[in-house]
Amino acid sequence: MKVPQLSDAPDFLMRALATLAVCSLALAGCQSSREPNLTVASTQSHTLSPAQVGIVKAVVLADLKDPYSAHFGRILSAKTALSNGLNGYVVCGEVNSKNSYGGYVGMSPFIGAFKPDGKEFKVVAMGGPVVMTAEVTKYCAEAGITF
Repeated sequence: MKVPQLSDAPDFLMRALATLAVCSLALAGCQSSREPNLTVASTQSHTLSPAQVGIVKAVVLADLKDPYSAHFGRILSAKTALSNGLNGYVVCGEVNSKNSYGGYVGMSPFIGAFKPDGKEFKVVAMGGPVVMTAEVTKYCAEAGITF
């Protein structure tokens, strides 16, 4: 699985997901000092449009070893307002796909975000090893999304 680099994300996503402590996931290019006082001011449940769900699935599929084997579970979203006044949509979901050995690995969580316009989506992290799965689930919960 290709691990997205936080430095590939648009600036808005870098600031928004720093709020969710994604920097502690130790993704390359992440600087914890980028927004040291940025906090989540509020979160509110948000329903994605069918077009947005399609965008999320397409972006997640692009990161999988075997995208044709993918089965999606829940895909949930929260509108997040940050202490610096920026708003956006955090998306958390689950996907099961085959690994390099051809076996299904079970539902793995992922977290990403849409820009405020709701048209551009980036996956920031996907579960896999137990520690990574726990971290992704934790950051989803911090955004108000629980499975």
